Formats: sequence, structure tokens, C-alpha cells
Amino acid sequence: ISAKDHVILANNRQVLAFKKTWGIQHGASALPQTFSWKQYLQHTWREINPNSSKRLISAVESRTLIAQSMVRLGQVVDTRLLDEVVKNIDYCYAHLISPSELLDSHHQSSDLLSAWILDYQQIKLELDVLDVNDLSKLILNRDCEINQPYLYGFKTLTPEQSLLLTNIGHQILSAQQPNTHSNNQIFNTTQDEIYHVANWAKDLHRKHPEKHIAIVSPQLNNEHHQIKSIFDQVFDDVLVGTGQKSYNISLGLPMTDYPLVRHLLSVLQLSEQLQNNHISTKTFNATITSPYIAHAQTEQSSRALLVNQVLSWSQTHFKLNQLDAHLANTPLLKKLIDNIVLQTASGQKKHDQWLLNFNTHLQAWGFATDRTLSSVEYQLFNKYQQTSLGLNQLAQITGKVGAPQAIHDLQIWLSQVIFQAQSAKTPIQILGSLEAEGLYFDEAWIIGMTDGFLPAALNSPRFIPNNIASQHQIPHSNFELITKDAQDTLNNLINLSDQVTCSYAKNHFESGQHGSPLLSFNHEIKTPEHQFEPATLETIDDNQAVPLADTQVS
Repeated sequence: ISAKDHVILANNRQVLAFKKTWGIQHGASALPQTFSWKQYLQHTWREINPNSSKRLISAVESRTLIAQSMVRLGQVVDTRLLDEVVKNIDYCYAHLISPSELLDSHHQSSDLLSAWILDYQQIKLELDVLDVNDLSKLILNRDCEINQPYLYGFKTLTPEQSLLLTNIGHQILSAQQPNTHSNNQIFNTTQDEIYHVANWAKDLHRKHPEKHIAIVSPQLNNEHHQIKSIFDQVFDDVLVGTGQKSYNISLGLPMTDYPLVRHLLSVLQLSEQLQNNHISTKTFNATITSPYIAHAQTEQSSRALLVNQVLSWSQTHFKLNQLDAHLANTPLLKKLIDNIVLQTASGQKKHDQWLLNFNTHLQAWGFATDRTLSSVEYQLFNKYQQTSLGLNQLAQITGKVGAPQAIHDLQIWLSQVIFQAQSAKTPIQILGSLEAEGLYFDEAWIIGMTDGFLPAALNSPRFIPNNIASQHQIPHSNFELITKDAQDTLNNLINLSDQVTCSYAKNHFESGQHGSPLLSFNHEIKTPEHQFEPATLETIDDNQAVPLADTQVS
């Protein structure tokens, strides 16, 4: 492989690992061009169409246009429905299912999906835009030669990938997988399992600090907080910031799950409500007690008392004149509110104009200026500033909207972006199953190896009939596909290292669990050597209290 070659890897984690490995093996020599699948499609399309007039839209813009098609055809849209529709449309492109094939199935849900797809395609034609699902077909119809890429890390190619790569030509890179068995253990509870693994990782790192250690959790999304809590206690990292922990959890969360972004959206919502003199009690109280607005520390107590006053009105919404008499004790907050009220309330604007308004509001509130931001908050605020520019893209595909809709659209955009703070350079990595596959570590332990993980449950798409899903090999749509995927997944996981341990817990909170039937367990329950013990309590003789100055309680 030379610097002129293209290498396509199954996910972004493998891309990073490939680049790191290349640097170790080849030093300062030039890297081959490395891509995930979607990155490869975008790069190749731009190479063969450098002067195309069509604009490639982002995934969030695509969602917005799909939602517009659904509304235009009389469908009420919510986030869960839109997620499912987007997933089904992606399946149709990846597995070469045409709208006409959906129509021929004579299922009501398939007819709906077909109509939405056709309307969405028409909208893209009118706007002269493309999404990533259009690129494979355009590359197939090229009139020039393309270098044959190398592939690594793909368990199974989709029909779309197979068609394109057969047309271009390709060569598969494969890692040796000598392991056929793993060391398998059972624990009584999930807490015992995680606690034991945390101690194993800590002891192994102390003895061999140069070793790279992987802890794989198939249910990392659900078990993130429990894993973090136990690892923090074992590694004594409870009060240590994300960037300095002894271990790294490779799990990003949607930006809207972080407090700073939630407070920022509340500030924008309150600004709009103040200008329209229709203030939500919930939004007002959340915003004025935010640690991110100006003078939060100076007026902390008086703003908390103001919250009590507003709550005493027992109203979901209130007017500005109700508030005026109670702002005397919070003069700095009153000044902030007055500055917002003096700004002209705007009616309908394009999204890019609203973005300028939002930035003005954040400056008026002194957002993120009252104290020094932590490293994670600083990274998150920078990420917000970059991501919010997406409203400029929305302005090109939507008309004028009001402030509440613009704020809602910003919230949706942020919810689609996953943020993970930069972590410490530590050899102890906690990661999910999908991103772990195809990598290699010195030692690895896979927790949660239950029958709920391997094999996966039957899961047919909601808008694609079972027979079509099975015929086009959509993942987990029939038992043959599930069986093959489960065996491929197991082979990849037990070959993460020369020494791999798999385990599961018989009890997860109040639910019983069974081990994966693909593994053999000896039913000997392992008990962690060290259990948590409560700290010794100190007894203080405190029987003389300060006299009460005012006995009147209201």
C-alpha cells in the first residue's frame, strides 16, 4: 500500500487506528488516503465532478427535507417517527429497494414510505441538491477511471457497496483471527461484574503500564453511568475532570444532553418570551438561576429568592408587569432583562438571520462569561459555535420562520450532533461493540455477553415488508442473517487480543439474564475480592444550637 492508494474502513474509529498503526510502522512516510464509507463516497464524487453545480447537503438538512415531504403529504411528524423513516429510507438505498417495489407490495406503510421517498427526490431536484445516498449511483455512471480501493473491517457489504465495489474493483485487507475460544466468567450482578473488571484493568495497568487494554460493553449507552461511577471509585477519579481520567469511555452524547447547551437554549427561549411578553415560569426560573449568564455568582441568593416568588404565583405563564416590582433585589438581572426587552421583537426571518439574533441575545446575557469554563465546557461551547452555523444551510432549503420555530430547529440540529470531550492519553479504553470490532489490543475483556446481545433479536424495518427486507438482506430481518452476523461479531470480539475474557451477570438490577448460547460458561459464579465498604462515621456532640433570632415562620 502506498500514499497514492485509497483505504476504506468500516468506521471512524478504525480510520484513526489505521493512521496510528501506519505511523508506528512507517514513521514519517506519507499516509494512504483513508476514509469511512460515506467519506469515500463524498471524496470520490468530488474528484469525478469537481465543477458540479449541485450542493451536497448534510444529514440534518436531509432530515429536514424528508420531514417537509411528510408534512406536505398530510403526515403529522414527531422525532421518533422521523428517525424511523430516515432509517428506512437509508435501508432502501443501501439495499437497492426501489419505491416501485414498495408500492407493489400493497402494504399501507410501504405505500406511505414510497410516496415520501418520491416527494423527497422531487424536492432535491427542485433545489438542485444531493444527499450522500445519491452518490453511489452517480459514481457508477461516471465516465472516468477510479483507483481500486482497499477494504478493511467490513463484516458484510450491503448490496449497494457490493455493486459499486464490483464495478470499481477492490482488494480486501483482512486481519488474522486465530482465536476460536475465550475465557468465560459469570458474576452474580452487573455491579460485581463491572467492579471486578475495573480492578482487573487497574492491576494490569499498574503491572504493565505500556499495555493497551480494552473493556467492551455492548450496552454502553445504557450502562454508561454505572460503568463511569464504578470505574471512578476504583481508580479514585470521582473528582477528576474528563480530560484527566485514568481511563477513557469512548461514548459521545447528543449535544442537547449537556447542561451548557440546555441552558443556552433556555436563554434563547426566554429572550423570545420576554420580547413577546408571554413568559414561561419554567423557562424563566431555569434561566435566571443558570450559572452561565452574567453575574450569576454575585446575585445567586437573590435570584433564588426571586424563583420562589415567581413559583408562589402558581402560574404557568406571566407578564412582565408582574415581575417589575420584584426585581429590586436583583438589579443586575433587571438590567439584563431590560436589554433584551429593548431589542425589537422580530416576526418572520430566514434561519441565517435568526442565527445573528441568537448570537446577539447570548452576548446580551453575557453567556459563558461569569466564570472560567471547565475544559469540557470550553470544548462544548466551541462545538456549539461551529454546529450552529448549520442554520445558514437550513436557510437555503427553507422559507422564513418565527423565533420559536428557529429555536426548535436549532435544538433539533444540535440533537443530531454527537459530542465527546477530548480525553486523556490513557491505554485503558472502554468502548462499544461496533467500534471495537476490527481493532487490536494487548488485553481485552467483553462484559454483558448475554443472549440479549448475541444473537441479536429479529428486527424488521417498520415501513418495509418482511419478505422484501429478508430478500434484500437488511440486517436482523431473518434468522439466517442473524446467525451469520452473531458468529462474525463473536469472531471479531474474541480476536480483539490474544487474551480475551468474556463475562455476563446473572442479574441486572431486577432482571435475570442468561449467557449467550454462542459461548460456553462453566456456571461458577465469580465474586469480586473487594466490595465497597462505607466510610467510618465520626460522632460529633452538637447539642448547643445558636438561639433563633426570629421565631415567626411563614
